[in-house]
Amino acid sequence: MHAVPCIYMILLWCQPLQYMSCMTRNALSFCSLQNCLQAFKRFLQEMGITWTYLQENEALADAILGYHLLPGFPAASADFTAKFMQKITPLKAMTAAEPYSVTFRPASPQGTAQQWLAEDMQGNVARVAAADLGAGAHRVLVIDRVLYSGAYWPNFDKLFATLPSLFSAFQTAIQRSGPAAAALTAEGATNTLFLPTDAAFKQGGVSLDAPAAKIAALLKAHALAGVGLSIPGGFKQGSQVATLGGQVLTVMYKQEGSVHKSSGLHNYVAYMASSSGQTARVISPNLFVSKAQVHVINRVLKPLQRAATATAAATADAPPPLGPATTPTTITMTSAEGVKAPAAAAAATRAAADVNSKQPSAASSA
Repeated sequence: MHAVPCIYMILLWCQPLQYMSCMTRNALSFCSLQNCLQAFKRFLQEMGITWTYLQENEALADAILGYHLLPGFPAASADFTAKFMQKITPLKAMTAAEPYSVTFRPASPQGTAQQWLAEDMQGNVARVAAADLGAGAHRVLVIDRVLYSGAYWPNFDKLFATLPSLFSAFQTAIQRSGPAAAALTAEGATNTLFLPTDAAFKQGGVSLDAPAAKIAALLKAHALAGVGLSIPGGFKQGSQVATLGGQVLTVMYKQEGSVHKSSGLHNYVAYMASSSGQTARVISPNLFVSKAQVHVINRVLKPLQRAATATAAATADAPPPLGPATTPTTITMTSAEGVKAPAAAAAATRAAADVNSKQPSAASSA
């Protein structure tokens, strides 16, 4: 797998036999969910992105590819048919984009071979159009649409509708904030957004009955203008960035947990210390919502206060920094359901090679 660049493999989605000749270089046994060109064009339209945009965004490409690989999963017609005939349905398979899975079920009660459906994490259903492509232990399933994991979403409406128990408070705030702040989640938004959970709103005692201007100020404290910035690639240790609300966020990384067993890299957690007096832990980084980059946090960042002690309070409960020259090579990932899992090995490996060699302009001192 690593002998072939991920972008190249996506280019071969419509050439399953040629694709399999590349993938058989990998010693692992896996099934690949293969997409036709028409389905891929539909996906680009749903996401509001272009092929050029995807080529330039390796993290998003890795997330998509990883969700269409099923390591060690038997996917021959006989395997599916036997399990379905044994009433083992639905059949859930973990993807390479751990912890996100795909659920298979028969398209008809009889479970006839090659009449299967694949359901993604967002409730979209793809039909298996062809099976048993490839050779040996490797299999390719041709499906009629690109599947969505919990790591990339076509728009904020879909995110909020699919996970109402996590983000209903933020959605309500957007609806009550007026047009200026509502643009943060509008179609085509390209900002970086730190998204507090409902539990964060409750813990912070945040009232959404305030005037629209105050709610808008609250929301702008969670947004960075311009292109989406990933973690850790977009933020170096100790870097400072300004929000649309005028606050300064100081980025800190803390090593937590053990070494990731697949990549051999240390796991880190990102923290955002705001000049308005709060420090939030990033519990689920690097979600893509169309062209926006979203990092889920466990605390609401308040609008800027005039109190002289605000800046000092911002770092009072922050973890000790690793030092100005240290930036982590991989970040602990958490799914939207709160299940901790490491990032895909490909993304972690790329982060290890790239993160200290790149310094995005948006991450410069504010």
